[in-house]
Amino acid sequence: MNSASEASASVEKISGLYITSRTASNIQKLYVNNVIKINGVAITTKIPNQDMTLLALLNGGSVYNYFENDQISFAFIGAGLTSTEARQVTNCIEYYMDALGKGVIP
Repeated sequence: MNSASEASASVEKISGLYITSRTASNIQKLYVNNVIKINGVAITTKIPNQDMTLLALLNGGSVYNYFENDQISFAFIGAGLTSTEARQVTNCIEYYMDALGKGVIP
């Protein structure tokens, strides 16, 4: 999330909705299905001028470690979300996907 060092936590690979957020220059958060999994501190670096990559890792312009057997049903980019906003986004997406018969959160 836009830093030289990464906040990390053990997050098992599960289905659901993942939201990463940076609400200040030194705050990194990861929400998984409305539960905060990373509440880290890492100083921001300049905003990178590179493509966004989904289902793979990107480092210095090189894409690697593809997640070939995975699927994304929804992706978005926005400004840093507060805990309340992350919960609202999760609830709205889950409501929409449930209406389609394809719930996101197990």
